[in-house]
Amino acid sequence: MDIDGKLTGTQKLVLLITGLTFGLMIFSLIPWSSIFGATTGPAEYDAYHVTATEPYWFELNWWFPQLAMLFILAAVLVGIVAKMGEKKIVSLITRGAGDMVGPAIVILLARGVSVIMTNTETLDTILNAVEQLVSGASAGVFAILVMLVNIPLAFLIPSSSGHATLAMPLLAPLGDFAGVSRALVITAFHMGHGLILMVAPTNVVVVGGLAMAKVGYDKFLRFVWPLLLINFVIVVVVIGAAAVFE
Repeated sequence: MDIDGKLTGTQKLVLLITGLTFGLMIFSLIPWSSIFGATTGPAEYDAYHVTATEPYWFELNWWFPQLAMLFILAAVLVGIVAKMGEKKIVSLITRGAGDMVGPAIVILLARGVSVIMTNTETLDTILNAVEQLVSGASAGVFAILVMLVNIPLAFLIPSSSGHATLAMPLLAPLGDFAGVSRALVITAFHMGHGLILMVAPTNVVVVGGLAMAKVGYDKFLRFVWPLLLINFVIVVVVIGAAAVFE
């Protein structure tokens, strides 16, 4: 069948609403006063940064509750503009919420593990033991190790939020011991997490994409492994250099 490649007026309006929604999300999360001159105090686990200046009048300071409502309202507005009807709008929003149940459970379980490790002082014991191991390691070696450690963790926990909830309470203090900034520890964490998710069969995006494209996982691995190896080498070099020269 011949398909008209031009967007209709309704489709253009839906794209405009989507773009404005993401633009408002980004704008609402940026701490503008902190960027333009404010200084921040230390922020430990589960604590907020304390800024030395008052926020600007136009800062929204939104977080998850406000963003959740933003996307719900945007979804309803898109449904109305697209003339989907009440039942279809409710059905699609319900299906979308259902897709988030899995990651939410992972975050909950990871947070539970973190709380148990903290309250039983298991985390302190691990920190003390690992501190002895990394005390003689250079900053570059430690940063690369952070990236390598997070590769198998990302394979087991593909949710970035759940992975961070489990790993960062341990990795952030270790970075202090090794003389590596927490910003670089977070970067190394992201590099390891993102690298393995390109091929991890536990990643819904990879499995779903291959299923839709009707490509076997073994064939995909044979095709993508050279790119994965190149990316791995680049990440190791960049992370190691950043740790040495920061």
